[in-house]
Amino acid sequence: MSAGHVPSTPPVPDGAVPLPTWPLVLLFAPFLANDLGNIFVRSAGWWVAQDYAWRFLVLGLAAWLATRGRVRIEGLRWPTNAWVAAACWTLFTTAAGLWLIDGPGRQLLQLWPQTRTGFIPPILSPGLRGFDLSVGLALVAVSEEVVFRGVLLPRLSRWLRSEVAGLFVSAVLFGLAHWSTGAGAVLQTGLAGLLLGLCTQRTRSLLPAVFAHYVINLAAFS
Repeated sequence: MSAGHVPSTPPVPDGAVPLPTWPLVLLFAPFLANDLGNIFVRSAGWWVAQDYAWRFLVLGLAAWLATRGRVRIEGLRWPTNAWVAAACWTLFTTAAGLWLIDGPGRQLLQLWPQTRTGFIPPILSPGLRGFDLSVGLALVAVSEEVVFRGVLLPRLSRWLRSEVAGLFVSAVLFGLAHWSTGAGAVLQTGLAGLLLGLCTQRTRSLLPAVFAHYVINLAAFS
């Protein structure tokens, strides 16, 4: 296989015994619950604490379910046999995501303002803000990529027997996980999910999407 070629066929299917569906619901539910903090938590310190707690919970659940064979987290390694293509997809996804949030994404955020029910409280402490922009956003990128692109995307693609269908459904779920920010933000996030999912499908690795996700969020929240 040449260094620039990335396989486009789905990964090897799950074993003869289908993996259960309930772990997927268990991993998705904390993201829905986490957005309650945008509605009820007004202190920046408490908001950061609860947000990090939910994300560590998700990563712990994912690791526990994976060790028990209930889910499979795919794409945890960099595709060394196709690193050139992976690097190109990383740059493309990052650039497209930055264009999305700085261009049409700004207009999307203004749509249907009445549907927005929650807000992230402003972090005024320079130390806490710096920590959140570095460690916090890295935690966001890792937790969301592990669940939405590492677990849900490949499982949905197999269940629906289509990578395209799996890509769109996982992007819709990714958007809905940000429900408190309003319908416009859900649409914007769903489009970002399409980009990140496509990057993951083409590279067969989570790492390019994690990098792109972090940079996009850093630009959005800086």
